[in-house]
Amino acid sequence: MTLIRRGEFGEARARLSVQDPVRDIQNRDLTLEGWADLVAAEGAWAEAAAVVAEARDWADRTGLRFLPAVADRLEGQAALAAGDHERAVRSLAAARDHFAGLEVPWERARTELWLGEAYLAAGDPAEAATAARSALETFRALGAQVEVERAAALVAQASERTGSA
Repeated sequence: MTLIRRGEFGEARARLSVQDPVRDIQNRDLTLEGWADLVAAEGAWAEAAAVVAEARDWADRTGLRFLPAVADRLEGQAALAAGDHERAVRSLAAARDHFAGLEVPWERARTELWLGEAYLAAGDPAEAATAARSALETFRALGAQVEVERAAALVAQASERTGSA
């Protein structure tokens, strides 16, 4: 996750690709989350469906409650990249709601940024601003400056389109 955040995608991909039987069982959820984040960060959308399917399968087999939201988010991100704005909004809203229910504000806010972008692309700047403002509040509270800047820019962009400040 740290390598992905730093933009060191090649190194992240190399580490995630290492076959480790212990990690594949004990930490497979974290590995799948890492793959989902890497696919989204790289824009490697051709890989998204396989990661989504594997995450859903592992969640079904283990009862892990976090992974379906990771799968929904990646599915929404890929739909947004493909121009399927309705599907993007549906999947990202489901992921946001799931993360909120699990009380993981960082993941909810990260998802709200994508959801805001999906709403904007779908022609709903008011909903985009609402999602971005929620993310902005969380990121400010967490001191996540990079995300604060991204959320603030999305709020401004959405506000311009609605004609509000």
